[in-house]
Amino acid sequence: MNIVFQNGSFDCSRIQDNFGVNVWDYHEISDTILMHHSLFSEFRHNLEFLQSIYSEHSKVKHLGVGSFDYLVGDIVGTAEAYEAMLLEFASDPASASIYYDELKPLLPVLIETMNHGIPIDADFVEASLEWIPQQVAAAQSIAEAYAGYPVSLSSGPQLRVLLDTIEDVFGVAKKLTGITVKKELTEGGEVSLDKDTISALRNSFLAVDFNEVPTEELAIQRIALGAHPLLEAKALYESARILLSNFIKPVLLELTEVDGVLHYDGPMHLGGGAPAEGFAEAYRGKYGVHG
Repeated sequence: MNIVFQNGSFDCSRIQDNFGVNVWDYHEISDTILMHHSLFSEFRHNLEFLQSIYSEHSKVKHLGVGSFDYLVGDIVGTAEAYEAMLLEFASDPASASIYYDELKPLLPVLIETMNHGIPIDADFVEASLEWIPQQVAAAQSIAEAYAGYPVSLSSGPQLRVLLDTIEDVFGVAKKLTGITVKKELTEGGEVSLDKDTISALRNSFLAVDFNEVPTEELAIQRIALGAHPLLEAKALYESARILLSNFIKPVLLELTEVDGVLHYDGPMHLGGGAPAEGFAEAYRGKYGVHG
């Protein structure tokens, strides 16, 4: 029997916690989130979105958890999405192959990860709380030194005025390389300065090694070699911001000790023993943390 889940990695881990059913006890598992991701990776994959596309019934998420209609709607919506995407796969073999050959085999691994959590290097996290703000401040200093007045690197309008309106950085980039960096637009119709656009512009002024992690020292070296100071400052700022918001802040939760193991209020927990050998050293080196 094939059991269909919407977000199987979460549901299966909760079923195991409450009923003792292990991921390997299932004959077969399918996940509508991964199915939709293989078909339309750029769209949202939550059930409410899938129901708006595939379901013949009104959405019921607004009724709230605990409502009978809400629960039935979850079941019916998942079934409808699953059946509809099977038809999509029949007419799109390439997406079907991504799901069946690459994503679906990873489901047991994702579920086991949810159950066991991930190792946390507490020393690295603690050190990050010191050097990441320093990196953000350094990025701001570079931007303000270049502009000659306070600049917020998180402000799209300010950066658009500086880079597009005043400097026409897209035009300069084309003169330097002969290659046009495409102007993508935001939903509001303004020029987008997303990560890909910034990377392409940086590469126009000075070739970028995309395997290198931005650091203050690297930014200064690149600027000395002809890189654009504001673009380098933005890359440095975004690298620090993403690391802090996506990887550091999520683990800064209170711990509770259960049977000698420290647990976060979530699927991650810090168990006994040290992280894998070389783990901390590798990441400290990658992000410029020492000691």
